[in-house]
Amino acid sequence: MAEPVPHNINDNLQTLTLIWLDDKTSNNGEDENVIKKLRSIINHLITFRNEETCQEYIEKQPEEDRIILIVTDSFCYTLVPRIHQLRQVYAIYITCKNTSIDEEWIAKFTKIKAFNVQFNELIAQMRLDQRKRIKNEQPLLISIFSTSENADQSTTGLNGQFVYNQLLTDCLLRMKSTEQDKNELISICNREYQGNTQFLNQLQEFQNDYLPNKVLWWYTRDSFFYKILNKTLRVQNIEMLVLLRSYISDMYHQLQCYQLKTPIRTYRSQLMANEEIYRLKRNIGQYISVNSFLSTTVQRETALFLMGEGNPEDNLQRVLFEIDADPRVVSMKPFADITFHSDFPIETEVLFMLGSIFRLDNVILDDDHLWVITMTLYSDDQHDLKQVLSHMKDQNGKGKADLWTLAKIVWKMGKFNLAEKYYLRLINEIPSTDLSLIKIYENLGDITSHKGDYDASIQWYNKALEIRKNNPSFNTEKNTKIIDVSEIVGYRNSKLEKMIRQSYDRSRIDLGNQRLIDSDMIIVVKEAIIKKQCIKLNLMNNSITSKGAFILASGLKNNSILQVLILCSVRIGDLGIQYIARALTNNNNSIKVLNVSSNGLTDKSAEDLAMMLKTNKTLVFLDLSRNELGDEGIAILANALQNHNNTLEYLDLSYNEWMTELSVEFLILMITYNEGLKALSVWFRNLSTKNESRLRKAAEKGRLTVNNPWINLKYTGSNW
Repeated sequence: MAEPVPHNINDNLQTLTLIWLDDKTSNNGEDENVIKKLRSIINHLITFRNEETCQEYIEKQPEEDRIILIVTDSFCYTLVPRIHQLRQVYAIYITCKNTSIDEEWIAKFTKIKAFNVQFNELIAQMRLDQRKRIKNEQPLLISIFSTSENADQSTTGLNGQFVYNQLLTDCLLRMKSTEQDKNELISICNREYQGNTQFLNQLQEFQNDYLPNKVLWWYTRDSFFYKILNKTLRVQNIEMLVLLRSYISDMYHQLQCYQLKTPIRTYRSQLMANEEIYRLKRNIGQYISVNSFLSTTVQRETALFLMGEGNPEDNLQRVLFEIDADPRVVSMKPFADITFHSDFPIETEVLFMLGSIFRLDNVILDDDHLWVITMTLYSDDQHDLKQVLSHMKDQNGKGKADLWTLAKIVWKMGKFNLAEKYYLRLINEIPSTDLSLIKIYENLGDITSHKGDYDASIQWYNKALEIRKNNPSFNTEKNTKIIDVSEIVGYRNSKLEKMIRQSYDRSRIDLGNQRLIDSDMIIVVKEAIIKKQCIKLNLMNNSITSKGAFILASGLKNNSILQVLILCSVRIGDLGIQYIARALTNNNNSIKVLNVSSNGLTDKSAEDLAMMLKTNKTLVFLDLSRNELGDEGIAILANALQNHNNTLEYLDLSYNEWMTELSVEFLILMITYNEGLKALSVWFRNLSTKNESRLRKAAEKGRLTVNNPWINLKYTGSNW
């Protein structure tokens, strides 16, 4: 019978996990002493007595984690062959109690680092290996931004990650640290290292003696600080990053202070999986962001010495990064020789700032079966992302950042629970009379709505509405989130009812230019959509607001007949499109054509439409022309179509007031990767000949029609 997995064994703030499988482990004094010594090397130690449970746990760990396994000779012959090929298994140590190990068998498994040893010998070997391992134990976390129209599909989805990692780093550097955050970090570390005297002593030393100008020394030291920071960056634990932000800022300022003044070539060794290498090889000429602090050396031989032995059978290859860095291109991401500020001053170490951007120059396999990856450091304002990053950073404000900025970024990253947490915390930090609570409550309403908690969503919207009632200047259609339809219960419109009755079942019902109002939508839903089961419904040029859209949306849910909905030149606004988009999010409807042109839709509508496009598989025609979408909205829509939707065939973005040539980059990527689009209509104010040519060139390769300034999209379902 399998033993239960110990409680909380997954709460590991460091990359390395030490697993000890021994059917004789107990709580006697001897084993406790061994455990104490092992935890002084790798804090997160899990003991197992049952081989089945141990294997199950190992197999469930992420490939990016690093497991060090200690196993007795009674288990090694059966367990090692089953787990040796797993990426997360980094090193294996075998202790022998009764028999010697067959060395020919050992030779088959390259991850076995030591055998035939007693525990004192094992611990000494592990300390030595860990000292060598410390600089390259961390898998590199890399984001790719592809500007190529011929880039492989493997890069799909990474551009958004690239940009938002940059924005998050920028936000953290601009946020003021608080004692509350520092105390919370110390509290977490105390829980993490409970019972580990060595690391608790380090933590106490850190509390008592830490100074900003010593941060590089702490980072290069084999300490809890280095291990927790690197794990936090690797798994993108944003909550921990927020708590660590003051120390990240200290590192940034120290690197600025010691910034190198002359060009330099540095090296970094790494063991990498084949698929990681080939992903980089497919993106030669593109830009990569290393989303951690990047430690390098100026000595090629040192880098090679620190590298482990690769083995093709383990899917791990030896990789050497050659990095050319010129301080003249540095604007926001400094790099410095930190040798004299390091805990290991005998090693010449150059450290690059978190989020540094490089151009991937080449990826080659040399005669020694060593992969050599050459890169060049690039500045934030030098590469093709300059305008995009500048624009999106402007959206988040300049100067000091705060919880509001952070919540907005993590919300856009799709981390709704975390955004909700920071908005809730913000509520407690601002006065109850602050009118910014209106926006916070409405944002919480949007977030809980996205999460499907509609009761909570309505409560947040009502809180915002209460404040608006006392502040009439805020109480406008554009900003009000609450829909009250009680006033139209029992409403009648005989003329409208007669028009619908005279229509054929399952036909086209044209109600355009009939001066319809929100109250009429109850009749439209009941008579036209439900009773007549119309296939096409035209409501253009009527006085329909978000209230009417709310009613229409209720009629669209689970509707399997209506295929064409024309809502151009009404007044549903961003809130109205939110209701319509939500109704179309699932595939329990049959809408193929949606025309919402000339509705004053902004980038907020793009967010709701993008959420819909990620799951909707029935819509083939979407007209968003003559609205107020900007570059950010285009980026959001393009990303959804680039990565999540291949069923939309026709998209009209013409005459959007705030769309500039920044959108060209997003549209080209969308055209390149989306396999479903057949026609795209766009119009830019003062679109350059160069960018028009780029759009058309991208479209030709994707067999897509791109028209500027206008095209009559050839989809019969949209014709009346």
